Amino acid sequence: MLPGAPVTYSGRLQRSPFVGSLCAAELIAPPIALPSEYVTLRRCERHISAPVLMSLTQRYRLLADLAGAAKRHVPAISLTLVRVASPSYSVPMPAELLQPDVLPVLDPDALAPRLVAAGRSNIVAIADDIRCDSYELGANRISLALHRPSGDDVAAAFLAFLRSSPLPPCLTEVDIMPDATPDFPRSPTP
Repeated sequence: MLPGAPVTYSGRLQRSPFVGSLCAAELIAPPIALPSEYVTLRRCERHISAPVLMSLTQRYRLLADLAGAAKRHVPAISLTLVRVASPSYSVPMPAELLQPDVLPVLDPDALAPRLVAAGRSNIVAIADDIRCDSYELGANRISLALHRPSGDDVAAAFLAFLRSSPLPPCLTEVDIMPDATPDFPRSPTP
């Protein structure tokens, strides 16, 4: 592995990591009554082939669990950047995403290189475009990257964390860089 090179792991969710868990419905019907309002609302719906796989609460739970588990497995992580595109007024963010060493941002993959250039190391960026309702754009992709690992031991601990996470069985189109991990569990591409 190149010293300081980011370790990245990404894939497309093919199923929810919450299979078998019940979740309360979060879709709130907007207060509409006129036929023209229904027409306008219908225009907002996105016709995308990626299915809705989880609720917003589940998405927040997944991101919080990944951020917390990464820190437990790799104590050297100095900062975790988590993509939070549009916080919901009806679903609170978990406390784990509001910790001093976790920063919710719009584009973690753009911010991480700037922090590395400023001298920071061991920065994890978690980005996703998981669809939680039919109005969202997205392809159900998720990526985790460790930027500027301070050593091979930190990079190895990060890969060990990824192996133990709930993601590998749920993902297709898995990509790991640098590709020095032939033993990493990969789901078949459909």
